[in-house]
Amino acid sequence: MLTADRRKICNELVGLYKAQLPCVEPTALNTGRGWTNADLQLYDQRAERIAKLQRQLVESHTVNAVKLKATQIVPVGSWGDR
Repeated sequence: MLTADRRKICNELVGLYKAQLPCVEPTALNTGRGWTNADLQLYDQRAERIAKLQRQLVESHTVNAVKLKATQIVPVGSWGDR
């Protein structure tokens, strides 16, 4: 389950991805859309924010170490059997 912080990050990421999508789609469709300096700056700002949020999301994920105990060892054969 996502914590409130992670949910907030994910929601912002979704919003940024949706905002970036129209900038990418017309390029793929060859509609001849021209890019202005303002378009490029806004795209770059969003891309930087996306990278920062993705980093925060990954860094916020903590893994609890779980010690596993083998209760029974089952012989599986040799590599040639597989």
